[in-house]
Amino acid sequence: MQQKIIEVRGLKGESKIVEVGAEDSVYIANLDESQVILRGKCVKVGVLDVKKSFIVIEGVIANVEVTRARNTTVAVGRGSMINIEQSIECRIATGSEETELRVRRSTDLSLVRVSAEEIAGKEASEIEDAVTAQPEHQIPEEIKVVVTKERVVSSVSSD
Repeated sequence: MQQKIIEVRGLKGESKIVEVGAEDSVYIANLDESQVILRGKCVKVGVLDVKKSFIVIEGVIANVEVTRARNTTVAVGRGSMINIEQSIECRIATGSEETELRVRRSTDLSLVRVSAEEIAGKEASEIEDAVTAQPEHQIPEEIKVVVTKERVVSSVSSD
């Protein structure tokens, strides 16, 4: 299998639909007030330096990496791993039955559950309506660890 890298960069106020395949890795960067829809299932997606944008990923085999996103919605129809780093005021929508989120140095993130069918093959406005219609769950921002002589206790805080 030969891996192919697809780049979507520098969009400002634009919409773009990209057909992807099982051997593709996608790199999305430097978006401002734009919409990107990835149709199909790809190996990996990297999202970097985006603001006020709407990104839809129908399916991903490995993982989605979101870094330095601001005021952006990322909807993943099918995918089991989403890494979010250095992001602010973002909404993550997932259609998978089981998804692992890893969050580092981010704040004001929320999670929305949708079905994969609400994402697959739909127009951007339909997907956005499905995402905004669901209740948001705040993603915790802090982990508190208390170390004493006898034990270590940790808890998660959304404050």
